[in-house]
Amino acid sequence: MPDATALIVAAAAIAALAGCAAWRIDAALKRRADADTLFWLAFASLLALVAGCLAAVPAGAGGAAAAAAVVATTAGTGWLGLREQRRAGTRRAAAASGRLRSLEARHDAVLRRWAAYELDPALALDYPAMSETRGPESRRVLASMREALHRRRALEPEPAVGLESGTGSVLADYAASVLALERALGAAEAAAGVERSQGSSRLPKEPPRRRAGPPRAPSPEA
Repeated sequence: MPDATALIVAAAAIAALAGCAAWRIDAALKRRADADTLFWLAFASLLALVAGCLAAVPAGAGGAAAAAAVVATTAGTGWLGLREQRRAGTRRAAAASGRLRSLEARHDAVLRRWAAYELDPALALDYPAMSETRGPESRRVLASMREALHRRRALEPEPAVGLESGTGSVLADYAASVLALERALGAAEAAAGVERSQGSSRLPKEPPRRRAGPPRAPSPEA
């Protein structure tokens, strides 16, 4: 009969080896190591466990060591899977959060473009159709604004929730509504005669008017 102390020591040693191996593999997964690195880490861990089991054979604790190796390996594999799943969820949530910020910036830019036709007297005079809400293009813009605002508010309670919880579809709906708003405003500007150079904001066809200022005083040399 093997000594109980030898059985406990063998099982503890095997568990410690498995825990160390799982920790090293988890660190490699965290830094996104390549497949070769992960393979050799797993292979070295397996060899260490086999060596530990063989070392326990002379003391009559080989069976206990093997059983401990199986249990520890199963537990370590499950722990690694949970850790990697959690990291993947964090990465998806970070990607969703970054995409949401980008969409909000585009949404706000479109709203500023639309507001300029109301707040800028020169634009309001040059393009009165842009502030006429009864036209078909303006009605489409307003409808798109309401839809985009509704989709944006749907994300406000939990904007960074992981994609697997349903935020992905809501975020996609918001992206589609922002794109529809951009297209609606672009169509309204085109109908009103506003032209836009590529990569810049919509500008009047004519150069901006120079505002009349007070007459300049004659210089002393005159």
